[in-house]
Amino acid sequence: MIAHRRLTGLLFCLPWFIGFGVFMLFPMLAALYYSLSDYSVLLPPVFIGLENYRELASDALFWKSLSNTIYYAIGAVTLSLMTSLTLLASMAPFCFRLVPGTEAMIPLARALVGGMAVSTVLTLFLIPCVWFLVKRRQQVAV
Repeated sequence: MIAHRRLTGLLFCLPWFIGFGVFMLFPMLAALYYSLSDYSVLLPPVFIGLENYRELASDALFWKSLSNTIYYAIGAVTLSLMTSLTLLASMAPFCFRLVPGTEAMIPLARALVGGMAVSTVLTLFLIPCVWFLVKRRQQVAV
């Protein structure tokens, strides 16, 4: 009976395991293999070991892009998200009337929560997309 229940549980988990293998595990392993290979679309990959990473480490443009990414990730995103999420967490009780005696603050709280929610979405999605398009247009113009 216990073996039957275990098998039933595994069968219920099987779609997740298949999805994980197809959409996560296989692409990660393929990316690792191709990163260690000299790969052209028309030719089969040739294993070259860590040569791609050695070439990447000697590229000045890679280090510049890495420093820009770290600067953006730590500076812009972290500070913006900390500010907006702190304000959202502190004003949410006022929005839903969870704090008695603060009926006068409800419009202000809803305006702040709405504005911070919109700014969070802008910071995470819209601004990076627009930045990418502007940079791409500058590169095409040059």
